[in-house]
Amino acid sequence: MKNYAIVLAAGKGTRMKTELPKCAFPIIKKPMIEYIYENIEKSLIDETTVVVGYQKEILMDILKDKVSYAVQNQQLGTGHAVLSTKDIMKEKEGTTIILLGDMPLIDHKVIDKIIKYHRDCDNDLTVITTKYDNPKGYGRIIRDENRIIEAIVEHNDCTVEQKRINEVNTGLYVVDNKLLFEAVEKIEVNKRKGEYYLTDIVSIMQKDYRVDAFELWDNQKVMGVNDLYSISIAEKYLRNKINKCHMLNGVSFINPETITIGHNVKIESNVTIYPNTYITGNSVIKSGSKIGPNTEIDSSTIHHNVRVKHSLIFDSEVMSDTTVGPFAHVRNHAVIGPSNRIGNFVEVKNST
Repeated sequence: MKNYAIVLAAGKGTRMKTELPKCAFPIIKKPMIEYIYENIEKSLIDETTVVVGYQKEILMDILKDKVSYAVQNQQLGTGHAVLSTKDIMKEKEGTTIILLGDMPLIDHKVIDKIIKYHRDCDNDLTVITTKYDNPKGYGRIIRDENRIIEAIVEHNDCTVEQKRINEVNTGLYVVDNKLLFEAVEKIEVNKRKGEYYLTDIVSIMQKDYRVDAFELWDNQKVMGVNDLYSISIAEKYLRNKINKCHMLNGVSFINPETITIGHNVKIESNVTIYPNTYITGNSVIKSGSKIGPNTEIDSSTIHHNVRVKHSLIFDSEVMSDTTVGPFAHVRNHAVIGPSNRIGNFVEVKNST
């Protein structure tokens, strides 16, 4: 039985106050939709469909032919977004996980865990929930006296009593693929908003099918990014997670709060990173090197025992036992050979 993913990424993201579609906005120099796709690729998921809409060409250029695309021309809610995938998904048999394109902190371990939970419990629909001390803005999970999930009620539709509930809907679901579209076609438009809420599939399915909830304890992993302030929170979370991983693997960070390492950077052990250093792209830093302070490296390879300080290196390669800086600029596919020195205020570009 195959596993499928539907990623909802059609929104404009008005609160971001940018011309970019929300899911293309960069976090540590990488579009947030790429974080989601890379974790999907590492997970149990076999095929992915991304729902695009506003400036769809930008997202399609990022993901290219790695996924299938469904177009939601009108923003009529999450239920309508899922329905737009029907022509692609309706004949497929298996399990579908619905993910949000503005949730870049979810990782492949969580994706696999909730798919396995859904399968092991023989559920027809699994709703992923979490808890917040202040759940304002989130749909509340409504359970009966036996703790069976009955419905999800959006915040603005909640009664005063329901607003006291701190278990909320994350927007993630795992569901039998055929049953998904049977349920989505029964969703009625919300009169207040004029949209089709995907949350309604809970009340639709719980009458005849096994509906369960998986509570995720780490609510940061399902944090939605809706504005530039939440971008900064997501960046801080990723920075701490990435830096910790490198430090545990033998990389020395001097004042790690000031150091940013991209998601795809590879750093060998016995490397020292000094303050105010920014390393991104598919950069590789090899053992014995000392990088920083006040240095930026992007999409470059730094070989063994290289010293780089107060400098910029972009799309280039620096061979072993070379010193770069201070205040040097190496760019545009430059290659610096072994045992060289690129000194103060030197720029090298497109040269060996």
